[in-house]
Amino acid sequence: MITLPSKPDTCRRTFLPELVRDWGWKVPSLLESDYLSVNGWRIHCRRTRIKQPGVPIILVHGLVISSLYFVPLAECLSRHSTVYVPDQPGFGLSEGPARALDVPEMARALLDWMDAAKIPECHLIANSLGCQIASVMAIEAPERFRTVTLIGPTVDANAPGFWSQTARIFWDAPHEPPQLWMNHAQDQWRAGCRRIWAMIFHMLRDRIEERLPRVKQPTFVLHGDRDPTVPERWVRQVVELLPHGRLRTLPGWHCVHYTHPELTAEMIREFIASSDKTEVKA
Repeated sequence: MITLPSKPDTCRRTFLPELVRDWGWKVPSLLESDYLSVNGWRIHCRRTRIKQPGVPIILVHGLVISSLYFVPLAECLSRHSTVYVPDQPGFGLSEGPARALDVPEMARALLDWMDAAKIPECHLIANSLGCQIASVMAIEAPERFRTVTLIGPTVDANAPGFWSQTARIFWDAPHEPPQLWMNHAQDQWRAGCRRIWAMIFHMLRDRIEERLPRVKQPTFVLHGDRDPTVPERWVRQVVELLPHGRLRTLPGWHCVHYTHPELTAEMIREFIASSDKTEVKA
């Protein structure tokens, strides 16, 4: 495990929260919005404006948030790769069913979206609850994912209860940037209380630890060194459960991809490049 020093991030960051993009503000960006009809729902995705060569990257967002908080990381990754950041059904700018989909249903919905977007294979990156969804995708369609990156994977199997997880979220909250929580507030308003509560309990009932031994792709686990939601003991357990897991610790809290997008993108690019070399040698 290597802890890297903090350094300035330069991936098109401004003092404004990313939500202003959805208000019609013109922001210089490598990304554009796109919509596809999937299972009768209009699904929104932010994607790289100009396609890059090579295998694309798909980002899977976490609990009661949307593609908004992945924008800084997507901007960094879009310099070298084609990146897609879909809003899951019922979140962000995507339509969805009246009820909240559970974790396996979210995974199948994203696989259906990949079919509609004509993406046969990709590198998969996820954060928080998105890691639970990504693990299902990696198992159900292993041939479609070259690598998997899990940033702050939930839920800690050592403390999966509602109150323990709530306490950890409140511990983390004051340390995240205000722009992140402004994005969260907008996405919570869009999702509505009923969907939020349903997703929380879907997340807590899901057992990622039971699936991790079946994730066969090279898997990169990224962890904020001060993340109370995903403590070091748990991420080490995650890596031990994975057949091909690697761990890196970055300076930060739960959303290190948001606070340090440049550093996160650099680590992911190195991981993907090393995995591609290993595959070629094999």
